[in-house]
This record gives sequence, C-alpha cells and structure tokens, in this order.
Amino acid sequence: MGNVRDYLTASKCSCPVWGEEDTIYYLDTRDGAPQIWEKDLRTGNSRKRTHNSDKISRMQFGRGQIFFAMDMDGDENEQIYSIGADSEEVTPVVYHPRNVRSHLGDVGSEWVYYASNKRLRCIFDICRKNLENGKTDILIEGKDAVCLPLCVSPDEELLLYSKRTSFADMQIYCRNLLTNQETKVSPKRQCAKEDSPVWLGDGSGFYFISDREREFKRVLFWDRETGRTEEVYEVTWDVTHIAVSGKDRYLAVVVNEDGDSGIHILETETGKEIEIPRIPRGTIGDEEPVTWSEEGYRLLFSFESGSRIQNIWLLDIEKGILEQVTENEHMTVRQEDLTEPVLCRYKSFDGLEIPYWLYIPKGIPAGNLPVAVYIHGGPESQIRRFYEETIQYLVSEGIAVAAPNVRGSTGYGKTYQDLDNKEKRLDAVRDIEALVKHLTENGTADPKRMAVFGRSYGGYMTLSCAARMPKLWACAVEVVGMFNLVSFLKHTAGYRRAAREAEYGSLEQDRQLLEDISPEAVIENLECPLLIVHGANDTRVPVSEAEHAAKRLKALGREVEYLCFEDEGHMIIKQKNRIKYILTAAEFLKSHLLQK
Repeated sequence: MGNVRDYLTASKCSCPVWGEEDTIYYLDTRDGAPQIWEKDLRTGNSRKRTHNSDKISRMQFGRGQIFFAMDMDGDENEQIYSIGADSEEVTPVVYHPRNVRSHLGDVGSEWVYYASNKRLRCIFDICRKNLENGKTDILIEGKDAVCLPLCVSPDEELLLYSKRTSFADMQIYCRNLLTNQETKVSPKRQCAKEDSPVWLGDGSGFYFISDREREFKRVLFWDRETGRTEEVYEVTWDVTHIAVSGKDRYLAVVVNEDGDSGIHILETETGKEIEIPRIPRGTIGDEEPVTWSEEGYRLLFSFESGSRIQNIWLLDIEKGILEQVTENEHMTVRQEDLTEPVLCRYKSFDGLEIPYWLYIPKGIPAGNLPVAVYIHGGPESQIRRFYEETIQYLVSEGIAVAAPNVRGSTGYGKTYQDLDNKEKRLDAVRDIEALVKHLTENGTADPKRMAVFGRSYGGYMTLSCAARMPKLWACAVEVVGMFNLVSFLKHTAGYRRAAREAEYGSLEQDRQLLEDISPEAVIENLECPLLIVHGANDTRVPVSEAEHAAKRLKALGREVEYLCFEDEGHMIIKQKNRIKYILTAAEFLKSHLLQK
C-alpha cells in the first residue's frame, strides 16, 4: 500500500541505442515525458540531453549525432530533430506544420531516410534529405498502402521499406536507389507480416521476420545475389526482435514465449545456439530496438516485468554477464511490494481457451475479492508481463486485476488474431463475459464488486461490455476509446483508416455492421457509473468520441464523469497529467469496489 504518486515517480528507461565506444543513449521519463539521456558505461555517469515537455519516440545514432522524432502536445505528428554527441543544440532536420507527420527511418552517411504525409495527408511518401546541402527527394510516392522506410544497405544502394495495407499485412520491398528498380522480397502475394530487417555488415543479405505461410513469425534470410529467401529459425511462438553482431558472428533472436521474452543467440555460420545467462521472466518491448555494440559482443535492450520497472539491460556474450545498466531514480516503492501476475487460462463461450494475467493483492486470501478487468488496446496487441502503474496501485489497495488477451490479440498465431474481425467483433465482448463467469465460479471475484476498464480499443471494449452486460459491473473506466465506429473511421487520421477498416468493416460496404457493433447502439442499457478520459489532440480516436459518449449518457441520466486533457493526445504522457489521470481513475475504481 502507498500513495499513487509513488507508483508514478519511478522513471522508465526504454529504446536504447549505442553511441560511440561505451556510450549509450536511451529515453527516460524521470522528469515527465520521455527524454534522451546519455550514459557512459565505463564511469557510470549519466546526463540528460534533451529538455522538452513533449514526447520523444524513435532514436537513431549516426554521423556522431542523435536523430530523434518528437510530436507536440500528443498530436503524434512527429518531426525529426538531431543533437550532437558533444552539443546541447537541438536542430530541426525535417520540420513541417503540425498537421504533417514525419516518420524517422534510417540514417546513412549523407542522408536521413523518412516517410512524410506532407503531399497528401492520408498517404506517406518515402523521402530522403541530404544532411550536407539540405536537398530533399521523394524516392517512392505512396499510393494504396502506408509506405515506411526500414533500413538502407551498408553501401546505401538498396533501401528496404514496408508497404502496409492492414496491421496483418505488412510486406517488405527493396528499392535500388541507383536504378530505381524495385523488387518484392517475398514474391508471393498473400497476406503476411514482414518486418525488422537487419543487414549483414558486408551487405550480402539481410535477416527479417515473417509469418508468411505460418501461424507465427519466424526468421528468414534474403540473399542479395540470388534474391532467394531461406528459413533460419522457427519456434511455435512469435519472433519479435533480431539483431546481427559485429563481424556478422552472432544473430540475436528474441521470442515472445506465452507473454514472456526469451533471448536466443545463434552462431551465423553454424546456426548453433550458444549458452547464455537467462533473463528473468518479463518482457522486452516489442517496438523497441535490440542492438549490438560495434566492438565486442554486447547486446543492449530494455526489460520489465510486473515487479521490475522498465530499465536498460546489457548481455555480454564474451564475459557471460547479464546486468541492468540503468536505475529508476527517486523510486519510493520497493520491488518486493510490487506484484508479479500469474498466467491463467479459461474457456470462453465457444470452448476457445483465453489466456489472462491475474494480479492478487499480497497478504489477502484469493477469494471473494473486488476485481477490475483490464482490457488492452489494439485490438492487434497483447497484454504481457508489464509494469503498469494503475494496476500495481490498485492491487496494493486490495483490488485484484484480471488482464485477458481476448480473441483478436497478437502472440497466439494468425488464426487467433483474426477471430474478432468485422462481424465477429462482439465475440471478443463475449470473451469478457466468460471471464467474469470464470472468476466468480472459481471463487476469485465478488460478483457485486467487479469493474471493467481499458484504453483505446480497450476503451471501446469497456463501453461495449458495460452496455451489453450491464448487470455485471459496479463501475467502468473508459480511456480514449471509440463510441461510434462510423464516426471514428470518418475522423481518425486518414493514413490509419484503411488498416482499421480491414478489422472493423469499411464505411462504404459495412456501414450498418459498424453501427450495430458500436457501443452507441446499446448505450441506453448502460447502468453503472462511468469515468471517461481523453486527450484533446488525439489523432487516432478523435476527442469527439468521448464528448459524444458523455453527452448521450448525461442525457440518459446516467452517472458519468468526463476528464479531458487539452495538451495530450492518444497517450497521456506529461507527468502532471498522468498523476491526475491515474489518481482520478484509481479513486473512482476504489470508491465503487471497496465499498462494504
């Protein structure tokens, strides 16, 4: 038990990249929004390099500089900047007005490669800018897919980029920058996820991850001379990261093994896996880099679990050492006071097995407890063994938390991921109903003290569950969720619409379905008290969704609270806002679940 602020003041360290020699750069939230910090691994000294109130996301090190992307007040329209390794001056590299987004790709010897929707707001072109003379070229004009640069070959002749038509269909293409000849890495045309290409140092080919013709993502290698691919590594779980060491000696492979990350190091010549220290149970961030040092064989990555706040870790292959290299400054909650979740499973209405994480308060019998059901966003995402402030605080206050990966979640194969598409959307809602039944029948939950909460798609699910199963809930908390799928698709960022229509249905062909599966269609059935939270600058789920939901519910005479942050978007990032948001949500849940 502790103050909710105690769970927020512990900084999270993420997105590590190597600088020169023993210098690393990473993002640290100790002062609020993620900012760039530098650490000398020899001396242990660290220093803050950027001083902004807005979120920094992607980072690259090249040409003796740190290149990074940053948005403004959560609008996700990122611009690209750089800061010198020995300078405090932040320089705009690619900067456009607020309604233009620039996606940082790769940094070469003379060029920075990026995607931009400056020409058409609903489409990304792949561009490059010369860092010597400022000249900008459009290399590839986007047309019927979202095109994003991935990486350039060591000789900067070949550019790899991704074409995305949906979140289940992202395929790698190769553009020769000298001849403009383009090839598709995998000739076959069927839907597949391909990502994370990494070149060999000699430029003879690259490894990449793909689920083509498989349930799970495996490692393949593309040979530059022949244009052929061959399988390198496959298990019955998704590969999430790959990285090639100096001299092309080792291939690091990270696997999502039932929600926990495992690291495997392969010798590239033999394919043999070598023995290394095992990391604890926990998670290496899916959208974060895993990188080798230029000299030696040291692998850098971020790591977290329920009781371990996200930090930077280092695996030294030659010394056989695994160590944490950053610390959570000003942390007032002890690790032993945090709760690791237990991985459980239950059968849904149709017999499908659904995994979920269960957090039980320490020192309390696991029976007849108040329970909050936490639903992740996405829907193509997965709740894993993360440190989540709200969950940890609720558990410390005596509220159990169940966090399911309902059908449609990633991590369990393509078939599982597709089980909630379009007309099957409400089957995921029925998964939550089955979870409530499971928790009450096995004695874990007090049926009169259950809540549902979630953000983004989890917010949509929260509204859907509260309205379609009104007798189950004592209260609900909905954060940046969709109220009406028609208005959501109309007003979400244009470049996101096609990918979302592939899951929910299209405005042109499935309008009635979209209306029917929207929470608004049944909102008059909602009975429990509801808290709605949103950011005014949200480009994914417009704030109008929250405003409309709050207005409708108030007109119906329901008990609803509405909290809007004018300087945030889809993520509540700034420290003062996060404290207010989580404190409000936690107190709301406690007031309804801890009543005798």
